[in-house]
Amino acid sequence: MKRFLLLFLLGQSVFSMGQVEVRLTVQGAVTASDCDDLFSAPDLLWEVNVENEGWITYPQTSNGACFAALPNQQYTASYTCAVDAPAQMQVCFRAFENDPILPIGCAIVRSCLEETCGNFALPAPGQSIDYTLALPAGGTSTGELSFTIEVEGLGGTNGEPCSAIDLGLLTNNDTLGNFTQGLYSNLCGTLAPGEPNPINQGGFNNENGVWFQFTTDSDIGSLMLIQALSDPEIAGDSLDIQMAVYGTDNNACDGSFNLLSWSSPNNSYDVFMNFRCPQPNTTYYVLIDGAFTVSGSEEGLFGLQVINVGVQDAPDERCDALMLGAVPDGGSVSLPEPVGNLCATSVGDPFSPNFVVQSSVWFQFIAPSSGHIIIDAVSARAVDSIGIQLGLYRPATGSCTGFFQHIASQYTFEDLDESMEVTCLFPGEPYYLLVDGDADANRGIFTLSISDAGDITPVTNLDTTICFGDSFTVGSSVYTEPGFYSDTLQVFRGCDSIVNTNLTVLPPIVLQVDQTQPAIGEGNANGVGVLSATGGSGGNYSFEWCDGTTTAQNNMLVGGAQCCVTASDDFGCTVDTCFTVMFITDIIPSFIPDTLACFGDENGRIIFSAINGQPPYNY
Repeated sequence: MKRFLLLFLLGQSVFSMGQVEVRLTVQGAVTASDCDDLFSAPDLLWEVNVENEGWITYPQTSNGACFAALPNQQYTASYTCAVDAPAQMQVCFRAFENDPILPIGCAIVRSCLEETCGNFALPAPGQSIDYTLALPAGGTSTGELSFTIEVEGLGGTNGEPCSAIDLGLLTNNDTLGNFTQGLYSNLCGTLAPGEPNPINQGGFNNENGVWFQFTTDSDIGSLMLIQALSDPEIAGDSLDIQMAVYGTDNNACDGSFNLLSWSSPNNSYDVFMNFRCPQPNTTYYVLIDGAFTVSGSEEGLFGLQVINVGVQDAPDERCDALMLGAVPDGGSVSLPEPVGNLCATSVGDPFSPNFVVQSSVWFQFIAPSSGHIIIDAVSARAVDSIGIQLGLYRPATGSCTGFFQHIASQYTFEDLDESMEVTCLFPGEPYYLLVDGDADANRGIFTLSISDAGDITPVTNLDTTICFGDSFTVGSSVYTEPGFYSDTLQVFRGCDSIVNTNLTVLPPIVLQVDQTQPAIGEGNANGVGVLSATGGSGGNYSFEWCDGTTTAQNNMLVGGAQCCVTASDDFGCTVDTCFTVMFITDIIPSFIPDTLACFGDENGRIIFSAINGQPPYNY
C-alpha cells in the first residue's frame, strides 16, 4: 500500500532518483512511397506506436496545426524499483502516403501502408540507447525510424556496495550532494548474501539498505559531515534513517569491509554524522537503511550530502607547535581560520594540575613587553563544539624537548569557551600553549587569539622615615641617607615590581646628663641627676634611668655606681649613654678651742675646719 501511495505522490512532484522512469523519444524518420497524389506531390506521413498505447502521426504540418513535432517524448512509464521495469519494450513503425479526397484539415487517408514492429532492450538505469527500426525492403513504402530509450533514476540498483551510487570526489571545503532534495529511497533495498551488516560489528541491522560511495582527495582535512534528511521535500514518505560508514582494505567494493562509524538516533528521523580524521585518497562506502519504529518507517525517501568542512588539525606534538608569532604591544595574534584537535593524542604531553590531558594540540608565541596577556579560545558550536581547556608552559631550557614549566592552566566546566589571563611572562621569550577538550566534548573545532593586556607592573610609592644610624632596604639596595630612590624588583617568573621611596633620615638624638648633686657617700642612693635631649623627631622625649625611673630628674642615684640612661623620641628613635654617679663622703669637722683668763670674758674664740664633703663649707 505504501508504494502505491508513493507513485501517486511522485506523479504530482519532482521525479525522484529513488524510482525508475522509462522514456521513449521519437527523433525522426526518413520515408519514401511508391504512391503519389494525382494533382500534387506525395504527402508522406509516418506513425509510431509504443507498447500498444496508440499511433502518433508525424511530422507536424508547416502551419503547426496537425500531427506531432519532432523530437517528441512519446512514451513515459514509472516503476518503483528497477526490477519492476520490463526488460524490453515494443515499438511499431508504419509509413504511408496520405491521399485524402479533399486535403482539408488533418484528414488522413493511408495509401501504400507498410508496417513493422520490434522489441528493444531497456538500458541500465541512468543510461540511454539510440535505436533505429526500418521497414522491410521492397514494400510500397520504405523508411527508417530513429528513437531513443532512456531510463532515469536508480530504482534500488544500489542495493549492494559494488552497485553503490558514486557521489564523486570530495575535495577540501567541498560538498557532494544536496540533502534538501529527496532524490533517493530505500524502497527497493534488500540484504543480499555477503552484504556488510553493521549488526555484526555492534551497529544496527541492515534489512533494506542502499549504498553510496565517495572518494577523498589528497587534501581532505580532519572533519567530514555526512548528513541525511528524511523526506526533505515532504512527499509524504518519511524514513527513520540509519547510517553506517565503511572502509575497505583495498579501496574497492571487493575488499574486506570495516565498519568505521554508525548512527541510529532514537529521537530523530534524520542523521547528522561528524566523521573525524578521514584519510586522503580513500573510498568510503555509506549505507542508508531505515529503522522500524512505526509501520512504514523502515522505507522511504531521503536526501544525502557529504561536506568537507575544510578544517585542519592543529599540531599534535609540542615540537611541531604552530607558531602564532610575537604578540605585538597593544595588539594580538590569532589563527587565520578555525582548527581542530579531532585526531590528536596526548603522547609526551606535560602534566596539567587543572585537568587530565587527553587530546591536546600545541601552539607557540612570543610574549609581549608587558608580560601580560589574555588567551581567548572559542568553540565552533555550529560545526563541532569542544569544551576547551587551556595550559600554558615555558620551556626550561628553551628547547621543546626539555622540561616544560607549568605557568598557568584553566578549565571552566560550565562553558565551552575559555579565556585565561596570564601575567608575569618574560618579555620576548617563547611560550607553548596546549589546547585540549573536556570529557563531554573532548574533540572539536575552535578559534584562538592571544592579546597584549597592557602593562600592569605594580608600582609602590613609599614615604619612609628612619632614625639616624638606621638603614632602609629595597630588594638588594640599602639606603642610609635621605633622598628619593626608585627600584625595579624582579620576582618569580619575571614579574616586575617598581618601588619608589622618599626617604627621610631624622637627625641624631643628643642626650645630656647633668648630675646636679652627688650622692653623699658611696653606695648611698641620694645622688641627683637631670636628663635633657635634642634632635630626633624634635620633642616629646621619654627617658629611662638605670633604676627604672622614667622622669627627666632622678633623685635616687647610687653613689659610685654605673648608670645607663636611654632617651626616646615620639618616632621611636633612641639613644643611650652611661656614667658613674659621683658621690662625697661625710664632712669631718675639727676645731681649735681658746682659753679665757676669767669667767665671763667675751673675747674667746674657736677655730673650725672640715674635711670631706663638698667644699665650700658653710659654717
